[in-house]
Amino acid sequence: MSNKTIGYIRVSTEKQDLQNQEHSILTYANAHTLTPVEFIEIKISTRKDEEDRKINDLIEQLKEGDTLIAADLFRLGRSVKGVVALIDKLIKNNINIHVIREGLLINPTNRNPFMDFQINIIMSFGQLERDLISSRTKDALASRKARGVKLGRKKGSGAPSKLQPYRKDILELLNTGGVSISSISSIVNAKMEKDEIKPASYQTLIAYINKDKELKKARENFNKKSLFAS
Repeated sequence: MSNKTIGYIRVSTEKQDLQNQEHSILTYANAHTLTPVEFIEIKISTRKDEEDRKINDLIEQLKEGDTLIAADLFRLGRSVKGVVALIDKLIKNNINIHVIREGLLINPTNRNPFMDFQINIIMSFGQLERDLISSRTKDALASRKARGVKLGRKKGSGAPSKLQPYRKDILELLNTGGVSISSISSIVNAKMEKDEIKPASYQTLIAYINKDKELKKARENFNKKSLFAS
């Protein structure tokens, strides 16, 4: 029986997205003694037929007893149906599946109707949240355009980030060392929602950290502690 670990990365064209997922998977694998990790990458912009071929290649590479790690459920496919179908195939091949953000550990011995229901609920609410955010953004842009407001950032605009009021919180959480970047994002977004401010995406938080020397240094120290933790 094999015991290989594969990190499954589904990325946009942004290099930062790739690095974030790699770091998240490596940190998790190190903490759960699942190293070394081999990575398989699929780009979101890939045509569906090419993506299907890569997924088939992934299934062929994984043998009984192997482990697949993904940063979150949405990385496993384009839709709820696609994610569930992939999980079904992997379980039939006796593959263990770890989904970091949702805290799911799926293996052939613990598959049950409740877990299937949980996966569908998580995926459905996640998609609903994305659709609502997209809809609100489009409505807001349409309203501004109707009022004659010129859209887009002015050249040379140095408008402060909406994360600026939460900089101290972000720095403290990074220095704590025991809180993942994903958790920091959730904590900060909860504060923003309480203040009636539109939450910032994970990528926006990373970009904000990287533009601030002190925050960036704190994150680098955080990464080192995570990667070399025993």
